[in-house]
Amino acid sequence: FGGMGGKRTEIDYFPNATIAEYGMVDNDVDAIMAEIYARGPVAATINAEPIVEYSGGVFNSEEYSQSTNHIVSIVGWGMD
Repeated sequence: FGGMGGKRTEIDYFPNATIAEYGMVDNDVDAIMAEIYARGPVAATINAEPIVEYSGGVFNSEEYSQSTNHIVSIVGWGMD
């Protein structure tokens, strides 16, 4: 991120947030969809390097490392 002109800044305000429950969901599309339907968005880890220049649409590629360096929220499903 820094290599692309981004800057790191400290957080000076911490919102008051609580978590009612948490857990793990199997890496299975039906299980993830059921969890989103029942409780809302789920967090997932991804390798963000391939999407640095993302311009839209559904990203689907198996040519990159499966290592993770970023967390995203999955909020729903469907077609772009």
